[in-house]
Amino acid sequence: MRKEIQLWEIELEHSAATAAALAPILSGEELDRASRFKFSRDRNRFVICRSALRHILAETLGVDPVNLRFVTGPHGKPRLANGSVSFNLSHSGARALIALSHDGEIGVDIEEIRSMPDLHEVARRFFSTREAQRLCALQDPDAATRAFFECWTRKEAFIKAIGEGLTHPLDSFEVTFFPDETAVLRIGAKQTNRWALVNIDGIEGYAAALVFERLQEGQDRRVVHRMWLPRVAGAG
Repeated sequence: MRKEIQLWEIELEHSAATAAALAPILSGEELDRASRFKFSRDRNRFVICRSALRHILAETLGVDPVNLRFVTGPHGKPRLANGSVSFNLSHSGARALIALSHDGEIGVDIEEIRSMPDLHEVARRFFSTREAQRLCALQDPDAATRAFFECWTRKEAFIKAIGEGLTHPLDSFEVTFFPDETAVLRIGAKQTNRWALVNIDGIEGYAAALVFERLQEGQDRRVVHRMWLPRVAGAG
């Protein structure tokens, strides 16, 4: 359905042979970027991620993945040269997420949950005053770490959806991020009606969020979450 949001989860830990089998569909620029990684693990993850993006977009559009051409917006957000579908990609650790929308802009973010010794300092620097106060009030270190990454991914997903990246101040809008709260995005003093914020649950060890443009004010769309696996001989 065109009004669905497609959300693809990609496991990036595969063998070097699998990465090598997928690499031929990448562009020269993508292969050059892959070659710059110092460690083979990171190089292989990049190849898997970009190959997944090409395969998913190609299958959606009914074209050859080799023929896809990408351009970037003024703040670096990638787009298809023909503009036929909006997409966004995020990766962290051994996981990646790719979100697709046929109508309206979209943003997705995933972060591996990890120790943050400077968590409070980062929150005070980048989050709104109220968000930082709520986060810093948490006494349990594990709960604070989880809340930090929930907040961060929701904010990142929004600024990626609007195409401005970190040029858009993270403290200029607010999100909810406690586990017992519904995911809500507020711009100014009220919840926005243009954008829908969805928390992505079920990826163990990661926080993730999705933001997409509503087709009509106050109307959400169904998010279909799928796994993508490489279809090559001996994949592993």
